[in-house]
Amino acid sequence: MQTFECLGQGHGGGDLIRYTISYRITRNAQTVAAGEGAVIECDEETMRLRSDFGDMWTIPLRQILHLQKADYRIVMGLISGEEVLLYHAGRHYEPLWRDLTRRRNDLMISDALVYEKVKLDGVGARYRLSRREEASEGEGEVRLHEASLLLLSDEEGIVARVPYGLIEEISEGNYFLTITTDCGDTLELSHMGRNMERFRRHLSGALNNLTEQTLDYLRELLPGSNPFSLHQLAQLLRDGRLARKDDIDALNPRFWAGLHERIHCLGRGEEHRFLCALAGTNDLFLGMKRGLMGDLTGDYMWFLVPFAGPTSGPGNALALEVAGGEGGRATYFFRIADRACSPGLSYEDLSELIPTVAAELNRCMLSINFRREPIYLPEHRLTEPPYERYAHAAVNLPALQWLRNRFIGRVIRRSGEQWKDDVMELLTFNTGTTDPKAKWRRGSEKR
Repeated sequence: MQTFECLGQGHGGGDLIRYTISYRITRNAQTVAAGEGAVIECDEETMRLRSDFGDMWTIPLRQILHLQKADYRIVMGLISGEEVLLYHAGRHYEPLWRDLTRRRNDLMISDALVYEKVKLDGVGARYRLSRREEASEGEGEVRLHEASLLLLSDEEGIVARVPYGLIEEISEGNYFLTITTDCGDTLELSHMGRNMERFRRHLSGALNNLTEQTLDYLRELLPGSNPFSLHQLAQLLRDGRLARKDDIDALNPRFWAGLHERIHCLGRGEEHRFLCALAGTNDLFLGMKRGLMGDLTGDYMWFLVPFAGPTSGPGNALALEVAGGEGGRATYFFRIADRACSPGLSYEDLSELIPTVAAELNRCMLSINFRREPIYLPEHRLTEPPYERYAHAAVNLPALQWLRNRFIGRVIRRSGEQWKDDVMELLTFNTGTTDPKAKWRRGSEKR
């Protein structure tokens, strides 16, 4: 183990922060070196400790597992098991802490594929986060971005990201807010002081704005519709949320036809008709969004078609297609059930899994802002410099891990017949292998 102990004063400018320090380096509690007049530097991705006579230590910020501060000391725990201890920084202790945590958090946000404009930041709060069977609490900063709420702590980095489209309910109590997602996770925020009302107002405005954007889009697609039913439909489809065909039909049977017509106008009508006919089911899902969605711009829609059998093509798959925007033209396929157990599952068993898996797919896609590239890139390409951020995301984002584990392959459309042939080949491949890691790729793409 290596421990770096630093003390001194700081100065900086531009993109590089720099602190002049004295230091002592220990390994396994043994002193290796000590000196004065060293410099600690930090840029967007790296911290460097430079001392006299060519002694230099480089620490990638991504390697910092956690940060702690107490008694004017800063302790960094590294993924490698080492510790970095900074202390005796005097009046520059707080600036050093802010610089390190800000740089690390900015890098983690980038690695988390957020890429959204910040609408409100700097709001401190106490939090209690409960999801599934886990709970955590502490102090942190709440940020409101264009399409999501981000909870950060100096010590842990990103604690949670909540896409607005997944918020089911917001309740208010005695100086606290409780945010509940569609899967039952809760985030309770308190001790926000004077910022409580400002935060509440901005969050309410963000959600209202998303609903209004969806309503505007639906008014264009479905003119003359009952305003109350249209508002209910906007709630179902808010900000990229999937809605089941049965739920849309329950509001108004003509809604689905109007939305399907929009898919046709956006150039995906042939794909949608073929997939639905091949699947042989009415258990279909559809979502829509205006504005930000990964590398897409403008208005777009997306739909899921399940293949579970017995009347469909080869089963155990969900086909995802995006219509609109400026993205490439490809269909993405994900497994409904693990390949190891799918041969023993009946059509009814697979069908029962579809709503749960579709909802999880929806949450995961929203969590990575619908970016498809980090899903389909093979492992060996994640090490290439252009995709390094995806490599870190694949390790640190459970949503991306889920998507990559379930991903079967993508079918790029070059021509109608080629696309249909490749879809059939992919579905047959999926049911013909038990290798949980096997991905389908067309011959020309197997590299």
